[in-house]
Amino acid sequence: MLFVGDAWQGDHHDIEVQDANGRIVARARLPESLEGMGRLHELIAEHLTDVDVDPETGGLTAGRVLIGTTAPRGKWVSALIGPGYTVYAIDLSTRDRPRTDTDTDTDTDTDTEDNVPTLAGVVRQEPAGFGPPEGSTPADKDLMLISRIQQGCVWDRIRERSRLRSALLEYFPAWLAAFDDPADRDSLELLLQAPDPSLAAALSFSKISAALRRAGRSDVPGRASTIQQLLRAPAVRRSPMAEQTYARTAISAAKGIEMIDVSMAGMREIVGQDGWPTGH
Repeated sequence: MLFVGDAWQGDHHDIEVQDANGRIVARARLPESLEGMGRLHELIAEHLTDVDVDPETGGLTAGRVLIGTTAPRGKWVSALIGPGYTVYAIDLSTRDRPRTDTDTDTDTDTDTEDNVPTLAGVVRQEPAGFGPPEGSTPADKDLMLISRIQQGCVWDRIRERSRLRSALLEYFPAWLAAFDDPADRDSLELLLQAPDPSLAAALSFSKISAALRRAGRSDVPGRASTIQQLLRAPAVRRSPMAEQTYARTAISAAKGIEMIDVSMAGMREIVGQDGWPTGH
């Protein structure tokens, strides 16, 4: 179970995530936009357990993520409600309640990050003292749906990335050493071309460099040289059958990530200048 403090600062949100024991597991500053909401979905997903996920739907189990926010009713709050988070509207400047172990001397100042631990602590210790945000409009409901779809894509990508990393660890650990993240664009492109150690060792410098350029990397010659050396370094190999089996798993996961990335790119295409889908 997770408890999230969300201190709204106009154009951004200061976020803190606590576990059931009050231990801070994550903090972040996120923009007030659909992109920021996607990063929040990812931040929360990284700290969920099996108990927090409904085994039948694959979505969030009701009541497992509680969010206390100072944001007024609007797009951000609608996007919080849509995916199934339990959201509480908290006004720190007017609340009347006992101090908690997470309070600070500046917890009535809504313009400072000191509110973040206060919010997370409040929603963890005494959520019954606060209510949900006000009702939504039809446009808000559309945004709730978009945010729920976005959350599903983020969660699916995390699962596929974990599956990819696990497979590579079993038969091709050099790939994990060669790339910062196996789910990055350049890694996926090259892995689909050369999914086993023999094929990867044959990748040319120019082909590696081209993939790095398309991914927008800096210092392409240096990176390409390092990657090529790591992929060609001698290593203990698994049996051909084991390599083939794990390589198929890696290919499947890589293709899944690419499909998810296409879906998420489609969402970004409908975003307007205010950072939210046009018409909302």
